[in-house]
Amino acid sequence: MGYWLQHPLRSDHDIILLDTRGTGFSEPRLCPDFGQSILQVLAKDQSAEQDELEKAQLAMA
Repeated sequence: MGYWLQHPLRSDHDIILLDTRGTGFSEPRLCPDFGQSILQVLAKDQSAEQDELEKAQLAMA
């Protein structure tokens, strides 16, 4: 990260560094039951649109 502190772009711009999930010190923020719930949605005999709706509802719960 030290390299970015002295980078020439910083004179006129902000530089935003992201630590993507699964790297560095980041930790997953998903409920342990979330994966199982998604599998239950996918196991249903329903349209892809209904799958997406239910997965979105699970993610917001």
